Amino acid sequence: MQRANFLCCLAMVAATTAVSAQKAESIRRGWNAFNGTPYNFCSWLVVSGPEVAKQQIRDQAKRAYTEPDAARLASVEGKVFVEILTVTERKPGCSNRTMKEVIFVDKESDKPVLRLPVESRETAMSNGFGATWNANDGLAIADLAQFKTTLGSGKYHVVLVYEDGGTARIGQGAGQTVWSASETGKVR
Repeated sequence: MQRANFLCCLAMVAATTAVSAQKAESIRRGWNAFNGTPYNFCSWLVVSGPEVAKQQIRDQAKRAYTEPDAARLASVEGKVFVEILTVTERKPGCSNRTMKEVIFVDKESDKPVLRLPVESRETAMSNGFGATWNANDGLAIADLAQFKTTLGSGKYHVVLVYEDGGTARIGQGAGQTVWSASETGKVR
């Protein structure tokens, strides 16, 4: 009897572990955990699929003690959200650049394979001691199937294009690739 209870509990733990191991999370690239700054000192990439977006909507509703909005849940179905976030308080030169486009460039052929228009979001910020600045973050939305098909094999550089015509590459440090097929496979 005790052995049966033990095996039953072991099976439940294994099932719970398998589900938690598959929890959908955003993929963050270009961030240097050692010193807390992006590798290009300005921006990093956060990619979320529809499962992550739905979980964020559910979590927001839970914190507000409401039911998740069905229309919002339906609106994220089949979409990938590519966010470009900036750390403007550490490098003021990042704050005055409005993003226009993010390009995934094949590392071997050096040719663009996926271009996404970026909606730039300007936010006024302050530190509570009188200093104020603006942060320009960007959001690009792609079709999940197209994203997975286009970036399903190979390795890619990620290049930001700004409205002033300038460009910047999001780095990953120590020769690592910012985006690859393995990251594409993790998008949920």
